[in-house]
Amino acid sequence: MAALAVHGESEWLLIDATPDMPEQIRNAGSMPAAIVLTHAHIGHYTGLTHLGREVMSSDRLPVWCSARMADYLRSNGPWSQLVALNNIELHEFESGVLFNPIDGVSILPLKVPHRDEYSDTHGFSITNKDYRTLYIPDIDSWDAWGHLPDLAREHQAVIIDATFYDDHELGNRDMSQIPHPRVTQSLELLAPIINDTQLRVIFSHLNHTNPLWDKKSKPYLNVISSKAEVAKVGQLIY
Repeated sequence: MAALAVHGESEWLLIDATPDMPEQIRNAGSMPAAIVLTHAHIGHYTGLTHLGREVMSSDRLPVWCSARMADYLRSNGPWSQLVALNNIELHEFESGVLFNPIDGVSILPLKVPHRDEYSDTHGFSITNKDYRTLYIPDIDSWDAWGHLPDLAREHQAVIIDATFYDDHELGNRDMSQIPHPRVTQSLELLAPIINDTQLRVIFSHLNHTNPLWDKKSKPYLNVISSKAEVAKVGQLIY
């Protein structure tokens, strides 16, 4: 499950509450001071259930999200119970407006095109001290957005959607009906920037069919030979 821990001056925050959130918190060694959500798809917010009275029973844990996402959480159970019982405290961010969820970390929300059945979708430009990371775990296509190359040059690292490696991954299914940028497309787009700068390109959010899970596969070796990376559990980026 794709999630990111971001450390500030004395606390840390969690970006996206995956179903594996309890294990991710245990790996971090302490509760996050805040949670920031990208959108309302199963792998990105359903871990909030662990904050309820049946499990952690957290007390007003700040959860940052878009206005549409906040409305969805307030209006639908079981998320609405988290709000009613003060397990979480919703804070709304606005696309294109910088906010500071914890001391030492600033985040710029960037609206991206994606399947928005329940909420809109955002990626984040994250600044921690002097290090800038672009985090976009889910997007329909880079062409539909149009900002990746220019934004990549403004960051030291980009962590991006690698749901599918290429168009041959799902057998007989028509993958044109499943919009995600393919890793091969992302590599082609970012290769000139990787070669010209010290930019780290890290592929995350892999579908279970993605051959990048296999470190001996040709796709994995292709990514590594392109000076890009495949995200690892517990990987430090700074």
